Amino acid sequence: MASMLSTSSAAALALLCVACSGRSDETQGLSAVLAFEPAPHVGQVLCTVTLTDAAGSPAACTAVVLEGNMNHAGMVPVFTAAHATGNGQFAGHLEFTMGGDWLIFTRGRTDDGRAFEVVTELPGVPNRLNAPSTDEASDR
Repeated sequence: MASMLSTSSAAALALLCVACSGRSDETQGLSAVLAFEPAPHVGQVLCTVTLTDAAGSPAACTAVVLEGNMNHAGMVPVFTAAHATGNGQFAGHLEFTMGGDWLIFTRGRTDDGRAFEVVTELPGVPNRLNAPSTDEASDR
């Protein structure tokens, strides 16, 4: 039963990582929802980001890049180019190099050329797959 709860908790965390930066001049009015397969853990995971505009419609964007960065100094950030998969979705593999709290930066350009950045807080990335996380995802 505890294993099912751990798996459920990890899946819920992975699917409900929603981010909005506090500054609309950086986000260009976009929101990002991140999903991970498998759930975030130390190692490589597929990150799919769905970008939507202020009306909730899929956003047309180009040159989308994901950056994973620990929320403390001393760790090298990880980067991946995210390829378009349609309907405002972009996917790329991220390599989490250490357990702990991460920030995921989604950067790119809107279809009219404006640069954007949306930040997602991803707390409590475990050292192994299906390990329980005590933190919940939060917006920044």
